[in-house]
Amino acid sequence: MNTKEPQACDVTENRFRTILTFLRMAGVPLNTKHASILHSTYNVLIAINAYALYLAFYMDIIIHNDDLKNFMKSFRILISSSVAYWVHLNLSWRLHDFERLLRLTESFTWEDQPTRDPHTGHRTLPGWIPHLQIVTKYAYAFTAFYHLVQSGVRIYASHELVYPAWYPFDTVSSPGYELAILMQTFATILFLGTSFGFPLLYATLVMVACSQLQKLRTNLLDIKQELIPSEADSGSDGGEESVSRSENGFCRMQTQLKECVRHHQAILQYVITFTVHVSSLQEVVKVYASSGRHIDFPVLWSIPDTAYCTLLCFLLRCRGKVYLFLTI
Repeated sequence: MNTKEPQACDVTENRFRTILTFLRMAGVPLNTKHASILHSTYNVLIAINAYALYLAFYMDIIIHNDDLKNFMKSFRILISSSVAYWVHLNLSWRLHDFERLLRLTESFTWEDQPTRDPHTGHRTLPGWIPHLQIVTKYAYAFTAFYHLVQSGVRIYASHELVYPAWYPFDTVSSPGYELAILMQTFATILFLGTSFGFPLLYATLVMVACSQLQKLRTNLLDIKQELIPSEADSGSDGGEESVSRSENGFCRMQTQLKECVRHHQAILQYVITFTVHVSSLQEVVKVYASSGRHIDFPVLWSIPDTAYCTLLCFLLRCRGKVYLFLTI
């Protein structure tokens, strides 16, 4: 039976399919190893038409500055579209940084975590990661449909352009009018793709970091539960059996703690990469500090290895600022 293991790129595609689709539609070839000639041509057309429209906004404001109504209409669209242009430039400039960040998420798993809180019934962060992509997909479809309908009505009824802009050719008669509509259609795809894709990408990356912190805390608490001796074990008189059980428990505890330290280091690398290369507001660092620095983890150590516990606590304090309150 030949079964292929899913490659890392396939895992990223499956996890962030909606996000990657939005951004690729906007001309950002995120996580695209070998772009075809057709895809590269599409990206160039999107960029040329979108940024030509940005210049056309400025020219329309300059030429029709005596018409206050038209000036305010063009100025409003210019200001709102500037955000989409800035996002597109930022994504294109930091493309490799975003791809590196997505590759770092391949070592994380959140599909095995509960999607609903057992006490409140509310959706957890691992549950929101795929659900938010579905919600954003429907929001994108509704916005695109609304824009298509209202623009189509204005084009058919009033012979207007989609956006008020000035072009160095006749946009009243054919074929200049149809060419201007086509150019503005490419720009609209960029506006919608960046407006929905980037906030969804940003929110998803933050939720990935928070979900991994919750998973790390759960794993640490699980070690605590395993180390608390049961009443039957504490009441047994077998000396050799008790020592053997203690040694086995110590080996399991040591292995689990090593995994937690590796997991914590991976989270730390992910958060640092996000903060340095992506986030300028450092929200993730604030969330990370509030979630990770005060993990209340009272452990009843059954192995009297104070030196090992002290060394572990020191390493965790130095590497990740995660404080373990040990009850020895």
